[in-house]
Amino acid sequence: MQIRKEIPVGKLNLVLETGKIAKQAGGAVMASYGDSVVLATACIDRREKTNLGFIPLIVDYRQRTSAAGKIPGGFFKREGRPSTVETITSRLIDRSVRPQLPKSLNREVQIIGTAFSADPLYNVDVVAMNGAFAALAISSIPHEHILGAVRIGRVDGEFIINPNNDQLEESEMDILVTGGTTSLVMVEGLANQAPENVIAEGLERAHEEIITIVRAIREIQEHTGREKEVFPEPEPDLALAHTVRELAGDRIYKALTTTEGKHERYAAFDAVRDDVIAKLEEQLAEEENKDEMLREANHVLHDMEREVVRGRVV
Repeated sequence: MQIRKEIPVGKLNLVLETGKIAKQAGGAVMASYGDSVVLATACIDRREKTNLGFIPLIVDYRQRTSAAGKIPGGFFKREGRPSTVETITSRLIDRSVRPQLPKSLNREVQIIGTAFSADPLYNVDVVAMNGAFAALAISSIPHEHILGAVRIGRVDGEFIINPNNDQLEESEMDILVTGGTTSLVMVEGLANQAPENVIAEGLERAHEEIITIVRAIREIQEHTGREKEVFPEPEPDLALAHTVRELAGDRIYKALTTTEGKHERYAAFDAVRDDVIAKLEEQLAEEENKDEMLREANHVLHDMEREVVRGRVV
């Protein structure tokens, strides 16, 4: 089923199309803004992987020179490794999507973006991001929220959604914002000594546009979206977690709050972790699922580390 959605974003329309190209992908969306066109696909492997310890997500965005109507010449006559812009765009998509995926996901997920055309007036990154979010939404890959992205600028006291490159040269801010209907999930950019209230107002203005994009993607999902797969969260071993916390005590807090230096802090935490795991190995020597329990113990230690760091930051 072919669907085309035009969404007013800034001075131009963000166009999202699906059902025409890359039909065998889990989700495929052709996103365009001005003369920029990006094909984004989202696929999930059928094969399960065990004992990963991380979410197997790969994001790869490529902006070939042909997208700008050029052919590599000189010494390098072929496309090489990803450029800085391609790498940063891939990371922007990854940073937004990864927290939305279930922690129990045990099958590889790939989100691929390919720029077919690059408008010299506008950055292509925000187009690739919205295409990736839409492709993820209509695929069978489970995720917590549908996302949208815009760039916000401010020239002569007026906020500009998705400013062009000429406007960015005069803008006092260049901030890329990702979010859902209820909150923002990622903010990346810079500002020229803009006060906090101006930044906050800009983020609110960006969120209004994001909500419009998310609602349009949801409409596309309702017509063409596949049924989401389910990855149930394993039941935590509360007794094991309690044992790990007792063995660690307050040593993790002391290790992470040392003032001797970064490397010393890492070494202190590693020493506590190794000691806890060694003692736990002795207690679990006769357990059949010893290795699995040790992996879960490492997760508990990581949670304790996160609690300390986040608590100090807040």
